[in-house]
Amino acid sequence: MDIYNIKPPLTYFSCKKGDAVLDVKENLIRLTVKGEAWMGLDLNTNWQASEFAFELFEANGICVTTGLGLGVMQTLLCLNPNVTKVFAYEKSREVIDIFYMLVEKNNFDMSKLEIINLDADTIKNITCNCLFLDHFEKESEEEIIQRVRIISENNNCNLFWYWPAARQYSVFCAKQKLRISNDSYKLWKSFTEIKKLPNDLTDIQIKNILNLSNVYVNLAKNAFIHDVTNQRNKLLNLFGSKK
Repeated sequence: MDIYNIKPPLTYFSCKKGDAVLDVKENLIRLTVKGEAWMGLDLNTNWQASEFAFELFEANGICVTTGLGLGVMQTLLCLNPNVTKVFAYEKSREVIDIFYMLVEKNNFDMSKLEIINLDADTIKNITCNCLFLDHFEKESEEEIIQRVRIISENNNCNLFWYWPAARQYSVFCAKQKLRISNDSYKLWKSFTEIKKLPNDLTDIQIKNILNLSNVYVNLAKNAFIHDVTNQRNKLLNLFGSKK
């Protein structure tokens, strides 16, 4: 699997369920709930799917995920032969219903996937091989880290990761003028105080995060998804690139 070639396995179409709306226009996909953006996909670049590279490369056994959204990570995990079961915690019943509509139209095999209608911040005492969090959207970095820390302490897993860890680590390195390496990762992990993050990164993991950092910089140069324009511009400045 190539980080630059990770694509959602589902075909998306415009639909609505209650306050949840899936809008598809010219390869740009947007999921909103009560008018608030929950997730977006750009099928021209698939960069949002690439953000799950860490999870997809490392996943094995029983994987617990949070935030269903458009089901990109969950469906890709289901296709991984090393994964035996995928759980998804999603608080919006209507988002779940839209996902089921997509699955039915795509004739996607749901045998590995179980969706649980529950707020991910409330999960406790779960034991699994991998715990992957992705139910954050517009919260500050500080709030995300605080909520991630609590969830990680309340559950048990062999591998723990969250979105947007790779982005936050990349920005940390840019601010501190550090290379992306195992040493700088350890500094960032210490900064977050999230104890269950991996103690060390493998060479492949470092390479994938470095590639993803380059994706962020390229997005900053070519801002075309309005939901994350401010984040990309911030990254652009931090990495010292020019438009």
